[in-house]
Amino acid sequence: MTFSDISKYRSELMGLAIVLVMLCHNSISIPFSSLDYAHNSLLKPILQIGVDIFLFLSGLGCYYSYAKNKNMFSFYKKRFSRIIPVYIVIEFVRIIELWVRHGDLIGSIYSFSPFSFWFSNYLDIWFISAILVCYLLFPFLYVVITKGNWLVLSLIICSFIILSFSCTQLFPNWLPARVFLVRLPVFFFGGITGKYAKNNKELPYFMNFPMVLLCFILFLIACILALRMQNTWSFCLCRLIFGFLAPLLCILACYFMPHVPLFSFLCVKLSPITLELYLVHTWILGYTDKIITYLPVSNKLYICVITTLSNFMSIICAIIVSFLVNKFCSLLSSLFVKTKLNTPMG
Repeated sequence: MTFSDISKYRSELMGLAIVLVMLCHNSISIPFSSLDYAHNSLLKPILQIGVDIFLFLSGLGCYYSYAKNKNMFSFYKKRFSRIIPVYIVIEFVRIIELWVRHGDLIGSIYSFSPFSFWFSNYLDIWFISAILVCYLLFPFLYVVITKGNWLVLSLIICSFIILSFSCTQLFPNWLPARVFLVRLPVFFFGGITGKYAKNNKELPYFMNFPMVLLCFILFLIACILALRMQNTWSFCLCRLIFGFLAPLLCILACYFMPHVPLFSFLCVKLSPITLELYLVHTWILGYTDKIITYLPVSNKLYICVITTLSNFMSIICAIIVSFLVNKFCSLLSSLFVKTKLNTPMG
């Protein structure tokens, strides 16, 4: 197996990541109390690894993209043009909704702006705020990744880790430190993996399937132990462990994907709408939770069914948003070309 296999199965892995994120967002009440406790106390926090997989694959994708065209402006244009139109369409609707409910237009705009995460600890669209920063940083990280040897890269990763842990202790109430900065190393891992994948490097001999599986299990046990400690240090440690778990899970998934064609097919279909799904899913789930409180239904099985239906509704909404945004961008592009052609020269 080579590092390029991770790039080969990138669509499947993106689909897997959004499935994990959706399961993490769900507040499903499982009918059996012991399973319900295990799901909410252990499984849901661990499913947050889907976000780390996104960051890892984003780093990998950024390396491929920037290696193909080292023009910084073109890189930013390509990356931001994928995020900004979808973000504007979905958040415009959410801003109007919040404005109608609370009557504060400026506050509503700020709540769904990328700045609200960094300056006010708002988590509604924290991933968008974080990934934009990653994109801004990547051209500079690319230079380090391409020119640095393993010792330099290891020192930079250690510096990221020290920086993130220091920020969580110096600014304990600043959520970006605990939510994003501790995850920055996994984005860097993705960039390094992109370098090896592009050169079609073989995985080290010790990273065969049994060894990767063993490492994954050991890190998973460490993560569970960290979750049970319930303090700031353990929270950051857990996020750091995710940074190692995410690449290992991607490698394991590459081994399994050829043997589960149906699941692989579904992940590929979800891959193009991961951004749309991320933005609409929590919004729809918020309404689902409100609807459940008004229904005369206390049976956990019924609640589980309703929540599952809301997940399918999220997928449908994400497909519609993706279609509308693509059509709108194509229309704007064609109008721009026509205007440019009709403009007299000289």
